[in-house]
Amino acid sequence: MSLNPEQRQAVEHVRGPLLILAGAGSGKTRVITHRVQYMIQRGIPPEHILAVSFTNKAAREMRERVTQMIGKSLAGRVNLSTFHSLGVSLLRSYIEELGYSNPFTILDPGDQIAILREVLEDVQGASLKRQELRSVQSIISRAKNEYCQPRDLKAMRFNPMVPYAQKAFLPYVKACKALNGVDFDDLLVLPLKLFHNNPDILHEVRGRYRYIMVDEYQDTNAVQLLLLRVMGAPRNNVCVVGDDDQSIYAFRGAVFKNILEFERHFSGARVIKLEQNYRSTSRILSAANAVIRNNKHRRKKTLWSALGSGDQLRFVELEDEQEEASFIAGDILRERLSRKRPWRDFAILFRTATLSRHLEEALQDEQIPYRLQGGTEFFDRREVKDLAAYLRVLINPADEIGLRRSLNIPSRGLGHTTLGRLSEFAEEQKIPLYQALVRAREVEGVGPKQRQSIEGYLDLIRDFRQRFQAKRMDLAFEELLQQLDYRAWMTRGEKSEKVTRIRLQHIDEIVSSLASFQDRGGSLDGYVSRLSLRDAPREKNDEEEDEVTLMTLHASKGLEFPCVYMVGFEEELLPHARSMEVGADGDLEEERRLAYVGITRARERLVMTSSHYRGRGHARKRRNPSRFLHEIPDEVIRVSRHGEPDEVEDDKSTGREFLKLIHAALE
Repeated sequence: MSLNPEQRQAVEHVRGPLLILAGAGSGKTRVITHRVQYMIQRGIPPEHILAVSFTNKAAREMRERVTQMIGKSLAGRVNLSTFHSLGVSLLRSYIEELGYSNPFTILDPGDQIAILREVLEDVQGASLKRQELRSVQSIISRAKNEYCQPRDLKAMRFNPMVPYAQKAFLPYVKACKALNGVDFDDLLVLPLKLFHNNPDILHEVRGRYRYIMVDEYQDTNAVQLLLLRVMGAPRNNVCVVGDDDQSIYAFRGAVFKNILEFERHFSGARVIKLEQNYRSTSRILSAANAVIRNNKHRRKKTLWSALGSGDQLRFVELEDEQEEASFIAGDILRERLSRKRPWRDFAILFRTATLSRHLEEALQDEQIPYRLQGGTEFFDRREVKDLAAYLRVLINPADEIGLRRSLNIPSRGLGHTTLGRLSEFAEEQKIPLYQALVRAREVEGVGPKQRQSIEGYLDLIRDFRQRFQAKRMDLAFEELLQQLDYRAWMTRGEKSEKVTRIRLQHIDEIVSSLASFQDRGGSLDGYVSRLSLRDAPREKNDEEEDEVTLMTLHASKGLEFPCVYMVGFEEELLPHARSMEVGADGDLEEERRLAYVGITRARERLVMTSSHYRGRGHARKRRNPSRFLHEIPDEVIRVSRHGEPDEVEDDKSTGREFLKLIHAALE
């Protein structure tokens, strides 16, 4: 495509500060690469151009496009990198000026934890758990990125680890330097210190990078802004590209107001808006525009498209998460068959990764190939496989795979040597391994302690085979968890609070899965059979990448798909419950931006779903559709409840008006 008038203006504005407000799907990467080409064609040496992105992938893609446009020789002379790669380059050249020697070491998170443990023991005599040390590490990292002391972090003021971080901060910095090491955050902080202490070096760097471009500017933090301002002055040939409506990474330290206050930081800046969207149909954009305009803190812009009106959006409220997942799987099949779409055309997006389990079940039941981007598929997670192994043995004690896995979960002190002797005995006697356990007293080399552990395991299996026959599966399974003390065992040790929370949620999901399977008339044998089928390798299509994509809304940014399903479009999920707390207006606006990102991932078709009830473990809670749904104009969306047929969807008194009543009550 040729450049539209606004894109051309952005490409041809070379001197002086420029903010390109690039709406979703407006061709920002095209503008950046054409801008590089334009500058070189106007006689600017490639060495004087610096283009910075946030990820190595984005930097590679940018380099590939620039290479196609201007050739490998010229493209190789343009400075294309990430912020942190730029920091490494600067420190490799000048770090001796800061009292370090070259080469220096970039400390990984494990190194940082070890240093913090030593520092805190020396400074306070404190012996913190690993997850507490991770929290201290996170606070110090946040302080470096905000260029302040830990005690000044407003977002962390209620964190009990802040006093530890404050006392460890300077000793930690000194300890890193004593090891001639820098952590990831130092790659940006130390260049600022270098420039402050060495004006001559700053002058040299400014002479080298005379034209600076930054992609995804809405994701910059405080120290990145400072670095940009210091390096860009006094010419201020600084061009930043971003979209305040897609600022969704505050939890990583991104400072949303950087893009809102660009003209204050770079006096005389020009602002160009890219509002023509080349991705989505008009109805999708109407919904996105209507939602995001409810945010108070934003720069006004309205996306538009020349791709036609397209299909109406759909919102469907289902009874529960099983019905929700089944509906989505069935809808994908219908759409694939009716429009001959490949699997890769479909994406399922959700606010939290814990929503993936029911979706994975439904897709596997329908033999729909999928990939969970940025995570491990639910049935491949360690805790799921651990507990499934017990269920397999309860159904079939001769299941050797399940037995071998469950035998030492939790640890019973049965090592490889003992298991090897039991296996040899089973082969000699031509009996299953389970029977070898029963006859462990006959096995040479298995001592009293090991025999006692084996007998305890066998007693447990016998006991729970009876319990699963006498009780509901979910209740018996909960008793098994308690008997094993599995939750405590699984979360004990060196795991972060986040990992602990996620693992516990996965365990609760198994309980919930058993309960719903029994409610549908299923048996333990049937449940284990389904798990066993999922353990088998899935058939692959001729093209390996032809799969439905499952991912979180955060992970979807920058991507696009013809057909998008936004799952869990309901209160307490989107917006998330944390954002709805008193005094969390900024958080609520970020949740709205997250909804906007999800909506604008869709090119042709967008379906949003919610559950009337959603449960974890034994609890089922009544849910309400997201308040953001109420912000979408009636004319672009069809609303139905509990899988009503399409004929009813046009009846405003059943669908849309019902939702308005809910939101009126919420307000």
